Amino acid sequence: TLSSSSAASDVYKRQVLYTDRSGWCRLCRYGILRLDEVWIYKWLPIIFGCHCRSDRSFYWKGTQFPICARCTGELVGILLCPVTFPLVSWSPWIFAVLMLPMILDGVIQMLTSYESNNRRRFLTGLLFGYALMRLFLVSTIWTFHFGYHLVPK
Repeated sequence: TLSSSSAASDVYKRQVLYTDRSGWCRLCRYGILRLDEVWIYKWLPIIFGCHCRSDRSFYWKGTQFPICARCTGELVGILLCPVTFPLVSWSPWIFAVLMLPMILDGVIQMLTSYESNNRRRFLTGLLFGYALMRLFLVSTIWTFHFGYHLVPK
């Protein structure tokens, strides 16, 4: 069947989705995706505040990732943290230090003619995303723990 692209992101405004009975659709320009995956191309850049520059993004089978290499690293770090949370028990200060490489790489790149590569952007984003999620989880646990003990019994 033929449907309009209003459900797809702005990137696909001038394209038409062709779907078959299995739920697969073909996006003329971006390869084959499932209909329920199209929202990723709209919402991930908004959530991460990503610039989506093609020269700073990864490609898979000719399709650009919805977010740049650094944001992809952050996403992987954010998703990896809850899985490894029980295995790592470092000080929160170590996780704060793990955020510095991305900050330094971005600031140096912005202020000088230095140009980082996608591998370095991904790695620094991974460290930042992991550390950010770890600090968020630890602060949430501490808040519930200390808040619970403040309640009179």
